Amino acid sequence: MWYRKLLLAALTLLLPWQGWAQTSETLETALVIADPAARIKALKQFLGTRGSEAERLRAEEATVASWAELAEFELRRNNIERAVLLFREAIGALPTRVTDRLFVDTVIRIPQAVSVRGYREESIVLARQLEQRFKGEALRQASLGEFYMTVEAPLDALRALEAAVALRTEDAELRRRLAQAYRLGLRLNDAIYEYQYVIGLNRKEKRSYFELANLYRARGALAESVNLYRAQLEIEPHHSPSWKGLALAKLAADDITGFDEALRSSREQGDSNDDPAQDVYLQSQAALINLARGRVAAARLAADAAVAIEPRYAWARIAAAEVDLVESKYFEAERNLLAAAKYANFPTLTFTLGKLYLTVEDFDGAIEQFQKAFELTSGGKFRTRLGGTLVAESSSLRELLEPEHQAAILLAEPPTSNETFQIAESLLRIDQLLQKGVTSENFSPLYQLVERFVQAGGERDLFRALYLAGRLSRMPALAPKVLELTDLILSKADEATLPPGSLRDFPNYDRDGRRQLVRGRALDYRGWAHYKAGRLAEAEQSLFESIREYGPLPEARKAIWHLGAVRETTGALSEALDLYIAAYEPPAGNVGMGSRGTDLDRSVIEILHRKVHGSLDGLDLKLRRGVDLATIDPARALANVFGRQMPKEVAMTSPEMMRPNEPKNKAKTTDGSKLTARIILPADDPIFSRSAQDSGETAVVKAITPDTSLAPRARLTPAILPVAQPRIAITDPLSPFFNQQKYYSQWDSFRLVEVSQPPLPLNP
Repeated sequence: MWYRKLLLAALTLLLPWQGWAQTSETLETALVIADPAARIKALKQFLGTRGSEAERLRAEEATVASWAELAEFELRRNNIERAVLLFREAIGALPTRVTDRLFVDTVIRIPQAVSVRGYREESIVLARQLEQRFKGEALRQASLGEFYMTVEAPLDALRALEAAVALRTEDAELRRRLAQAYRLGLRLNDAIYEYQYVIGLNRKEKRSYFELANLYRARGALAESVNLYRAQLEIEPHHSPSWKGLALAKLAADDITGFDEALRSSREQGDSNDDPAQDVYLQSQAALINLARGRVAAARLAADAAVAIEPRYAWARIAAAEVDLVESKYFEAERNLLAAAKYANFPTLTFTLGKLYLTVEDFDGAIEQFQKAFELTSGGKFRTRLGGTLVAESSSLRELLEPEHQAAILLAEPPTSNETFQIAESLLRIDQLLQKGVTSENFSPLYQLVERFVQAGGERDLFRALYLAGRLSRMPALAPKVLELTDLILSKADEATLPPGSLRDFPNYDRDGRRQLVRGRALDYRGWAHYKAGRLAEAEQSLFESIREYGPLPEARKAIWHLGAVRETTGALSEALDLYIAAYEPPAGNVGMGSRGTDLDRSVIEILHRKVHGSLDGLDLKLRRGVDLATIDPARALANVFGRQMPKEVAMTSPEMMRPNEPKNKAKTTDGSKLTARIILPADDPIFSRSAQDSGETAVVKAITPDTSLAPRARLTPAILPVAQPRIAITDPLSPFFNQQKYYSQWDSFRLVEVSQPPLPLNP
């Protein structure tokens, strides 16, 4: 127990040797008391009497150590509140003159003892109390500043170290520590200035060339960073981190030969235990540098190595996820990012997860992630907490995130394209406007953002338009924009759905399935926009076309439900009820019954059923039938609604309803379930003529052909699903702040105290 050792130090070392023989019997009696609480009481009684200056100093220091011993006992019991109170008592009991040895061996270890047990906030509170106690003492302020850096409290570190430097402006060591704090605080310009100042004070300063080279490399000044690394190596040829930094600068400059040579020198000149192949920082940076230059295979090797070295390091996981995205391994990218989120939380990590959802076009999921890290100010700027602590604002997400990847991973350019930043920014701004409500004042900016979002670049404009058409269709005032977007979608649907996997949320659909789904959604959104705008006839027409387009796809239920809403509005309540039942889909785990109270769709059906039939009698049976039919084919459920009185525009029959002399056309999936039914349509119908197989008055809807190379169940599985948290074997967990530590472990250790006392004999 370290506080017992400190108490022993107080008994044997802290007393100036000249005063040892003058110790009174009363003090000796108090010091040997085993119980710290009783010892404190006895020491207070002694301090109430007269004693020599040396005796009183010894008693005061023993009191501090005793309070600390009591606090440490409470820490072991996880009683943090009680422990903090006792540590405060220890700080309050500090003598007027605190010796350097007491400060180093006891005082500064108080917040450290709390932080190593995971109580970061409490440790910072104690350190702030000490900071007030040692105002005007430069080296002790600097020592507290260094503690703040270990727990990643950059604002506190800067306050303490700036106060220390103000007291000792020409102290190169303190200025180097301040530069280190500026980097932790993501103030890279200030860090560069301080390192330059340190070199001006001492041309042979041991580490400033190295750190300055790192910052130049982070800003993309590769030639200058190479010169600075070489200057560091002239002072210290065996400094392995400088060889590694030089290697990465060469790699970023596409000098592969120089990269290999610098790594070879690192192995030969550096510490035998400092193998570049086991350096998680080097491997993470190498992965991102290679990826930015199109060397995907090399990036994959480096990213896998980084994760293998330290699976808890967030930037290693981010590097691996970025490679996964380039290789279209979306599940693997999500798992890497979720694993990183267990140990770190900073905007770049959250943005990367949102970028993954953008890539698979889960735009609502992307918004949810982005809003965890960013907010839009009233002035239209993005605001976040960089590193989890520093509030920053910018009109550009790229500029806002720049300090994080430059300070943390020394990466000059982000692993994100300008196109992706544009999509993310436009999406967040559109969402903000829609959340506020559409008015005549924001029509123009909203339409500009819609254009910016849809036309951000690439070949995915149709699918971004499809998402926005769905969101905007809920607002009557935006119906003209929905019609414009759906015109674009319908005109480009055939071409856009041609590539396999082009429909990101259903990547395993075949060509016909992709086309049906895209066109069906567009027509559904179009019909709903007409409905919201009060154009009921146009709404019915678009919704019927949507249902026909969907065919046997399960998503037809949405269009059927919308058609029910239109019919209810026109007063056809019985028909609307049947449509709702045909479209009904119970919550997960419930079929028909057992979903009351949580199922809004069922509530709508129940209200309408009471209006039509006066009670809920028979509703559960109808719901079961509707669910069973819609599970096989929603179109069959719709056929049961209309029967022989179906509108002329869309006459549907299921196999069971066909006349005896009509053939039964059945198609099956690979697992044997029925998929499709015959639909009777005019031969010249513009919607269906493209897929007509028979001449005359009928056209047959073609069944969807699953990708036989995949498991049948994968066919309807979205590209990104919530997954269980990955299990990572960890034998020695690190604190959550591990992920923000950069290169500080590579610095030489030092003591920010000036010990003025002469050495003491161990056995006085």
